[in-house]
Amino acid sequence: MAIKPLVIGLTGGIGSGKSAAAEMFKTFGAKVIDADIIAREIVAKDTPLLKDIILRYGKALLSPSGDLDRTKLKAIILENPKEKTWLESQMHPMIYQIMQTQIQQATTPYCVLVIPLLVENILAYEKAIPNKTGRHLPFNPRRLINRILVIDASTALQTKRVNQRDHLDEKTIESILNLQANTQTRLAMADDVIQNNDTLNALKSQVKALDKKYRILSREIKHI
Repeated sequence: MAIKPLVIGLTGGIGSGKSAAAEMFKTFGAKVIDADIIAREIVAKDTPLLKDIILRYGKALLSPSGDLDRTKLKAIILENPKEKTWLESQMHPMIYQIMQTQIQQATTPYCVLVIPLLVENILAYEKAIPNKTGRHLPFNPRRLINRILVIDASTALQTKRVNQRDHLDEKTIESILNLQANTQTRLAMADDVIQNNDTLNALKSQVKALDKKYRILSREIKHI
């Protein structure tokens, strides 16, 4: 009889340290499923979704090798909220379906879903509910997860990390941050919080404590 794993939705703003925390959970034996990795896979060269994107925005979004130029696509959705909505309506159902399949295949006591825009997606779903938009209703991420884990860091530290990692200027980083939920909104939804304003050892200590907590909680998950 299969045992459903405890499912943790790990989220946080850009540069908060989601990837670092996810890698640490992985070293403790957790199954980690990353929405960004899946997102890249579904728009890989010659995929149906990439063809739809190019049909909408033109071949200028392709690199010489035929891959999607993600920087150019990001610039489009930063400048036009309607295009962001369109892109998410194409990608999110596919991403969550793949995540659901991977959760079902998991053999670990708990698994961590790394979803950068988890809070934003939940809010979009809740906002759409009164409109009863039928098949156009955004996917409800709460259907997949048992707990929300927010990794939090100061805006100054987020900006510094993203600048060092992606070499983006402060104005671009500020634009990205403004598109994301603010700290108060994320923390209000959180079941668990990691504060990532210190060293990697401090981060690892918090992840280790949560690993122990999640293993205990996973025993409460019923057989399916």
